[in-house]
Amino acid sequence: MNSEQNLTREEAIAILNTPDEQLNELIERAGALRKKYKGNHVSIHLLTNARSGNCSQNCAYCAQSCRSHADIEKYKWVDDEKLYGDNTFVHDHKLSRHCIGLSGMKFSDDEIEELASKIRKMKEEGTHLCLERLCSSTRSQCKYQRWK
Repeated sequence: MNSEQNLTREEAIAILNTPDEQLNELIERAGALRKKYKGNHVSIHLLTNARSGNCSQNCAYCAQSCRSHADIEKYKWVDDEKLYGDNTFVHDHKLSRHCIGLSGMKFSDDEIEELASKIRKMKEEGTHLCLERLCSSTRSQCKYQRWK
């Protein structure tokens, strides 16, 4: 490894190409490093897919694309009962974070405000929230400050 303790591209490729007969050793070494730096602490996050399918981006690998033929449930917004229920579950079971996934790139001001209102309501429970745009091909023009 280099002096900053980051893997070089070549080192990362070598790890990915680890022969099957050496995988157990690799897993044990990774486990030892995790335990050394993180102890037995595990972060558990719950992901709620708040908006599913019909993304205008054409990422060939993504089931969320409007051009995909994948058999996924498509909806503009998840039911409030599911969204708030998942948030309560995260809070009640003391999970690390409630992540909210959004497909697509374009959100109207009204959609952003609707989501911001829901996020403010969920934050009242004291749950740690994170927003994840499920499409990463370009930067979103969303007004994130409304979500705070």
